[in-house]
Amino acid sequence: MLIEKIVLDRLLRAKAIIHPAPHEPFGIAVVEGMAAGCIPIVRRSSNGPWLEIIAEGRYGIGFSNLHELIEAMEKAVKFYEVFDINKIISRAFEYDESIFKQRFIDIILSFLVNKRFGFNQ
Repeated sequence: MLIEKIVLDRLLRAKAIIHPAPHEPFGIAVVEGMAAGCIPIVRRSSNGPWLEIIAEGRYGIGFSNLHELIEAMEKAVKFYEVFDINKIISRAFEYDESIFKQRFIDIILSFLVNKRFGFNQ
C-alpha cells in the first residue's frame, strides 16, 4: 500500500511518463500516467502504447531514437501548459473497466444483430 501511495504521489507531480519498451502489447503504466495528468512519451513502433493508447501521437509524443526522446522530454516539460491535459486524462479514462466492458458488450451485440438480420457493416 505504501509503495502505491509513493508511485501515485510521484505521478501526480510529474509532467511526463516515458515508456521506452519497443514491444509492449498494451502498457497500463502509460494509461495510469495519463490519468494522473502526465504527457505520455512512448516509442514509435507497432506497439500498444503508440498505436492504441496515444493514437499515433494524438494523445502524447512518440520517439524513435535517443535524440527524439530527449527532444520529447524537453518539449513536455517546457510546454506542459500548452498540452491539452484534460484530453489526455479523458483518453486514459476510456480504459476504465466499466467503460471497456460496455464497449465490448456493444460490439458483440452489434455483431449479433447484424449477423441475425443479415446486415453487413
